[in-house]
This record gives sequence, C-alpha cells and structure tokens, in this order.
Amino acid sequence: MLEKLKMAARSNEGRLHIIPSFDKWKVKRQGNIRASGVYLSKEEAFRHALASKYYRGIIVIHKKDGSVEEVFRQNEVNGRSIKKIPAKPRKVA
Repeated sequence: MLEKLKMAARSNEGRLHIIPSFDKWKVKRQGNIRASGVYLSKEEAFRHALASKYYRGIIVIHKKDGSVEEVFRQNEVNGRSIKKIPAKPRKVA
C-alpha cells in the first residue's frame, strides 16, 4: 500500500490541491513537497490555482480535516471554464 501512495504522489497529472495549513490555505501541486502559494482564504487560493502556470485541468479542494471536499475539472469545450465533479470517497486497501 505504501508503494501505491508513493506512486500516486509522484504522478505528474497536473493536479493542484488546495489544502489547509493552520488558519491559511496552501496551493500545492501534486507530488511536490513545498506549496506554490499560501493564502488567507480558500476562495483566494482557488482563484490563484486557476491562474497558476501549473494548472492542467484538475483542482482538488480539501476540508480542514484533510479529506476531499470538491474536485473541479476543466471543461474542454469552454476553455478555462470549470465544472464541479462530486468527490468520491476512496477505499483504502
């Protein structure tokens, strides 16, 4: 199982994660250790994630407890407009 987690962290699919950090929010590219930015609100972090040069189509927003709240995917028809995809709970094997 540890190997699966390591491989998932190393994948270069261009996902950006918005994760909580104390009373602020970080935008972090999947697989990176350091955050690309720290923001005061989740909404501000989301706006910066959309404008990021690392944005490749998927933004994952996490709750304060670290679980996935929402997943947004780029809609290919409308360019940079986004559509919300319901977060699916993952089964940990």
